[in-house]
Amino acid sequence: MDYGLDGKIVLITGGANGIGAETAKIFAGEGAKVIVTFLSSSQSAQQLVQESYEKKYRYPMQAKCLNVNDMESVKKLISDIESESGAIDVLVNNAVAPGWSDFDIISSEPTKFTEMVHTTLNGTYYCTAQVVPQMRKKGWGRIVNISSSVALNGRNGASHYGAAKAGVIGLTKGLSKELAQYGILINAVVPGLVETAKAKFELNPVYRNDMAERNPTRRNAAPSDIAGVILFAGSNANTFMNGALLTVDGGMF
Repeated sequence: MDYGLDGKIVLITGGANGIGAETAKIFAGEGAKVIVTFLSSSQSAQQLVQESYEKKYRYPMQAKCLNVNDMESVKKLISDIESESGAIDVLVNNAVAPGWSDFDIISSEPTKFTEMVHTTLNGTYYCTAQVVPQMRKKGWGRIVNISSSVALNGRNGASHYGAAKAGVIGLTKGLSKELAQYGILINAVVPGLVETAKAKFELNPVYRNDMAERNPTRRNAAPSDIAGVILFAGSNANTFMNGALLTVDGGMF
């Protein structure tokens, strides 16, 4: 399949690890100019860039430090990208705050809730708002927002995460009605449990194993399972899918 990504400029937030890193690799393999952002994972981001040189992608990746919940930082980075490389064609909003599995409505500080919302939801809004004007001028753009099955089904200790990811779905649905007339298609990918390094750190192994056993596929997702869906949604092969919730959970829910 021709995804029509050769030379397209793709920005992936939270792209140094896990789903973001796998997504970066698959887009770069299709000839896209990939820029990943990171906040604290500098070493992982640089390793990803180095790997892109070793694999001899047509365009080596770039990595940029970005705090997505700082609107001015988002404005500056996207302005710099537009000046240096051109307007962004594809945006993948993947950044999420840490500590997404240990929230307690009684004992957790309110700042834990607001930090999750600011990074996960506000960050998605800030990045989207900054890329849309140029996409609109070109008459083409693809935006893929990463939500979670937790937004739809809940999970103990993750109400703050679920609330933020549910907000991402609401934003996606609303913008899909507004932006399609300009050739901009926006969709949300809704993964189930994904075996990332972060999930292995944050989630009890007994819980992860139980989820795998209960899944009809008898396993949890790998980051590459999610990246392939993001690739299609963010490519020229997607010509009419808009405002969709793309559930990728092996039939779990």
